[in-house]
Amino acid sequence: MRQNAITPATGRRLQGILFALCLFPLLFCGSSPGQFGFKTWQEDSYRQKKDPLEFSTKDEIQWVFRLSGASSPRTIGVVYQKKEIVWVDMDSSSQRVDATNRYVYGTIKDFPPGEYRLVLVEAGEGNRLISERFFTVYNDEDPEPESTPSE
Repeated sequence: MRQNAITPATGRRLQGILFALCLFPLLFCGSSPGQFGFKTWQEDSYRQKKDPLEFSTKDEIQWVFRLSGASSPRTIGVVYQKKEIVWVDMDSSSQRVDATNRYVYGTIKDFPPGEYRLVLVEAGEGNRLISERFFTVYNDEDPEPESTPSE
């Protein structure tokens, strides 16, 4: 009875196959679909911001998302969701993009304090997720001191 043994040549082939299988998703699936930029009314240009994103209820934040690469004409859905027990849609809209206009714009303002996410989807069958950003809106007004009853 003959046993199958892994020879050095077979081992190298297996290593090559495993390397290719690990590299494939990085090359073709791991690329970012685009980048977010944010600015306030005082700033003159959009800036990439790292998490955690936090904004005051008093601020009006303008944002932009630049889609990577050439793009065929399509509709991008923009959804703002607030975290309650589940994520609840607060507002939604859509914008058309193509190879000459790869930008999606929006504004965050008049949101009550809470945790939110901004979701971009490719509108159509399946509404494929393009990107999302989580952010917190806080109330920066000083809370009124609680009065304690005196004895």
